Amino acid sequence: MLRWRLISAAVIVVVLAGLAYVDFFHSGAATGVWLLALGLLACVMSTRELLDMFAERNLLLPRRLLIASNVAIVLTASIPVWGKLIPNFPLPRTDAEVLALTMFALAAAMLLAFVVEMWRFEQPGEATARVGLAAFTLLYAGLAFVFVVLLRTFQSNEVGMAALLSMIVVVKMSDIGAYTFGRLFGRHKMAPKLSPGKTWEGAAGGLATACVASWLVFEYLTPSLTGQAAEVPLLSRLCFGLLIAAAGMLGDLAESLIKRDMHCKDSSRWLPGLGGVLDILDSLLAAAPWAYLCWATGLVR
Repeated sequence: MLRWRLISAAVIVVVLAGLAYVDFFHSGAATGVWLLALGLLACVMSTRELLDMFAERNLLLPRRLLIASNVAIVLTASIPVWGKLIPNFPLPRTDAEVLALTMFALAAAMLLAFVVEMWRFEQPGEATARVGLAAFTLLYAGLAFVFVVLLRTFQSNEVGMAALLSMIVVVKMSDIGAYTFGRLFGRHKMAPKLSPGKTWEGAAGGLATACVASWLVFEYLTPSLTGQAAEVPLLSRLCFGLLIAAAGMLGDLAESLIKRDMHCKDSSRWLPGLGGVLDILDSLLAAAPWAYLCWATGLVR
């Protein structure tokens, strides 16, 4: 199992690094277009996995509608990316305008979910639950990706890549730290009913590793990408690391809650040793809004 975990992780890192390189140096005016393709694929697969888990408990939702809706939500948020490929396309001027359009897409998708339940309504007792799960699917596997897009398109090609990678590096280094410290020193279970392998010692190690990773990111990675000297105060780096790592851990536990409630061990078996796409992205999707908040408010830069 560990061998397959390492192999799958290595493949993911190589693919992501390759796409990030191409996206950074060869996107032209359409900043983020290469990573957008990967993001859309991840959005589709995450939505499918979530719906498959619901189906395990006979909770059947309109699959095509929800997958298409989540793609539409992400595409709306990424208008600043693909819109540049269309001559004279009216691009939103600020992130606030992008978020407003995205909220409209989300509201339209919610209304369509209601329409579907109106169309197939036969007897009381299930329609409201299905609408609620549809709304959850749109938020969890759709809207969460929006903040990943906003990180990549933040300010400029250089700053946007720095913002995105800062979140990914801190979250994943926190995951590695939590796993390592948990295996070496773990004695006290954090949430045995949700995720028996997680311990408080592992969580502490993950937070500490995230702080170190955050310091390194703003000391070396972001200056190399933006061409500016490291100016983020130590306290801001530590706050970023702690906040992003904590959000990632809660996101991991949140997906564990879904899996336990749906009687599923993994979200799918797409990736040997790692499970499904949601099993990889759960912490990132939870951390992305907080990372965007840190960059948008100027806590880090």
